[in-house]
Amino acid sequence: MMRSFFALPDAFDRPAPAVRKVARLACFGLLLSAAACTTATTPTPNTAESIIESALSSSVQLFTEREDGRRRTGSGVVFALENERSYIVTTAHLLEPQVPQKVFVALPGHEERVEAQVLTVNAEKDIALLETAPLHVTPVHFQEDARLGENIWVVSFPWGRRVTVVNGFVSQVAQENDNPASITRGPISLIDATVSYGTSGGGVFNGQTGNLLGIVRGYRTAKLSVPGGGGQSLSVPIAGETTVIPISDIRCQLKEAQLAHLTPIEDWASLNDGVRGCPKITASNPGVTKTN
Repeated sequence: MMRSFFALPDAFDRPAPAVRKVARLACFGLLLSAAACTTATTPTPNTAESIIESALSSSVQLFTEREDGRRRTGSGVVFALENERSYIVTTAHLLEPQVPQKVFVALPGHEERVEAQVLTVNAEKDIALLETAPLHVTPVHFQEDARLGENIWVVSFPWGRRVTVVNGFVSQVAQENDNPASITRGPISLIDATVSYGTSGGGVFNGQTGNLLGIVRGYRTAKLSVPGGGGQSLSVPIAGETTVIPISDIRCQLKEAQLAHLTPIEDWASLNDGVRGCPKITASNPGVTKTN
């Protein structure tokens, strides 16, 4: 790399010693001022602690109560706050079968529950959108594309208990049709973080930015025959194969429900809207067990 050196012309008179001293002090003061300004404006880098705090601030626990007395628990993420209402995304299978039921929301570490209204349910995409009274949370930002091997954090409420944070990596991205360049980058499909019952709808957050890449759908299983079990088999979770509903699907659901205006405009700009649109992607998910 070439460096440029600037020399003063010999025609300039050399300052007197007193003048040079004042000039040096002035320059020193300017350097200190510049350093102070730089320090004050330099953003703090994202750390694991700050990313987790950010993820927790948008995560909620969900409870359903049906007329027959059955109850279920799940997880969700707040993605918007508008007109004194909070909006949450979770999995549709938490509400299946769609019978008369009540849905309640609780914040991490809080016992108080707020009733939620179901806005839309898409069983095919396994996405449900909820609405509640304003919650003291920070809506998350969306990020559609993920990279293979990228670090992620999952925030959820397994077994309907305390909030849990699990670290992992992106182990598969969904490939767009006829686009071989999307092998290593695209909508998230699979992560290696282990999950359990009650994790459905939990946020999958980018480990560097804290943006939401998707929500947990379930996990893959393998059927094992039981010796002497008369042909019976057990469905055993496959370690590290957790399926994810990507932001691309959530975005399309928001469009279909005419709720796209709820998310920040910069989120949509980052999704290559109008170029990618709502793509049909291929991601095999045989043997997926939903976590609710």
